[in-house]
Amino acid sequence: MEQTLYIILGWLLALLSPRIIDNTKKLYLKNEIRDALFCELDEIRYTQAFVIYNLLTTTGKADKNILNRIGTVFKAYKGFYKDEEFIDKFNKFLIKDDSELDTSLKGQYDLNVVLSLKRIYTPFLDTQTLSIFSPEFQQIAYDIKRRIRMINEEISISFEFNMKTFDSSIIGENHERVKDNVTKSYVSIANMSINLVTSIDRLLKLKK
Repeated sequence: MEQTLYIILGWLLALLSPRIIDNTKKLYLKNEIRDALFCELDEIRYTQAFVIYNLLTTTGKADKNILNRIGTVFKAYKGFYKDEEFIDKFNKFLIKDDSELDTSLKGQYDLNVVLSLKRIYTPFLDTQTLSIFSPEFQQIAYDIKRRIRMINEEISISFEFNMKTFDSSIIGENHERVKDNVTKSYVSIANMSINLVTSIDRLLKLKK
C-alpha cells in the first residue's frame, strides 16, 4: 500500500513539475519586466519634475502646492542622476514663508527665456507585452503612454512657436502674440507633465 502511494505521488510530481517550473519562470520574468519598467518610469518622473519646475517658474505660474508636489518626487528618487545640490537648495527655497517665496518666484519669472525641451522616450515600455500584468496595471501603463505622446506633440508645437520669436519679419503685436503662445504652450506642457507624474505614481504603487 505504501509503495503504491509513493508511485502515485511520483507520477503526480512528474505531471506537475513542468507546470510548476513554467509558472515560476513566468513569475520571475514578470517581476524582471516590472522592475525594469519601474526603473525607466522613475527616471522619467524625476526628469519631468525638473521640467515642471523650470516651466512654471519661468512663466510665473508656480505656487507652493505645486512645488511641494515636485518636492515629493525629488525626495522619492534614489537613482544615479539625483542632484543633491539642487535638491538641497530647492528644499531651503521651499521652507520660506509665503511672502518670501512669492518674491523669489517673481524673481525667476522671465518670458524671454527660451527653454530647451526634450521629447520623452520610453524604449522599454514601448517594446514590452503588458498582457502579463493585471488589467489595472495595463490601463495605467497605456494612460502613461498616451500622456507622453501628448506631451511630445506639445513640445513640437512649443518649438515652432519659439522659432517664430526669432523671425525678424514678425514684429509688434504679432510678435507679442507669438510670445504669448510660447507661454501658453509651456504651461500646457507643465500641466500635462504633472498629470503624467501622477499616473506614474499610481503605477509604481502596483505590484502586479
